[in-house]
Amino acid sequence: MISTEGLRHAHAALDLVFSGSLGPRHARVRGGLLRVLGREGLAASVAARAGKTLEELGARAPAARVGGLSAREAEVLRLVAHGLSNAEIARELVLSVRTVERHVANVYLKIGASGRTARAIATAWAHTHGIA
Repeated sequence: MISTEGLRHAHAALDLVFSGSLGPRHARVRGGLLRVLGREGLAASVAARAGKTLEELGARAPAARVGGLSAREAEVLRLVAHGLSNAEIARELVLSVRTVERHVANVYLKIGASGRTARAIATAWAHTHGIA
């Protein structure tokens, strides 16, 4: 439960955030403050408006994290699941092969894949989790 003083500070912060100087990138701040104040409906509305504005500007929303993978790791895993080699992935994503190898190793570690079957396990994991 938030204290009266905390609530007063949250309202002051919300007033500052809604003063008009902050753009759609700050929707997370607005939404968080609104949720703290128990205004879930307004928080959802703010998020929807910000998403629409970002879409109109041509920005892509960050991918949701699946299984603790970063957006880049998920992207690398998707290409692994489509059968691309590390060198092909590097060319596709304009990365060094070493960087791709590091991403693949991190993915394997996070999903618990190892050994000679790691690539097959990762491919199955990607399909199961809707990445591929």
